[in-house]
Amino acid sequence: MANNLLSVGFFDDELSAYNTLLREGRKLERIARKVWRQYENSYSPKQYVRTGNSAKSIKLRTMPIKLSEDEIGIELTWENELAWHDSVVPNSKKKGHAILLISAGWHSKKLERAYGKSVYRHTYYEGYGYLTEVINAYNAVRDKRVGLELEVLVKMKRPLK
Repeated sequence: MANNLLSVGFFDDELSAYNTLLREGRKLERIARKVWRQYENSYSPKQYVRTGNSAKSIKLRTMPIKLSEDEIGIELTWENELAWHDSVVPNSKKKGHAILLISAGWHSKKLERAYGKSVYRHTYYEGYGYLTEVINAYNAVRDKRVGLELEVLVKMKRPLK
């Protein structure tokens, strides 16, 4: 979901650029995990049991990606296979993407109808702004020679109908 971008021109050689990029990627990964833990510590769920898969979904890919002649990148991803979870809506086959839902929030009228009431953090949630929190925390401490680019790709392994 996020790429660190690095212009090799700021460094003496490609190896020092890569080492800086890897160090910054690890910093970004630590921040993403810390912000996720902060969110999880903000409440204890009553309607479901956490699997821990969303935290496990945070992965740093350490192999550099050549983005252009002068730029290399490294990816920090939230693995979709771990971030998707089954819906708690009765008789629903839909899935929810934990990272995006926590970041942006949700409102489920189907759940409200099933329970006969609104239940905070279960039938609705205003959102934590998780991705924005990660970006802001990283930008406050990042090496100024490195840029951050957010790319959101949500994929499912089943064909669309």
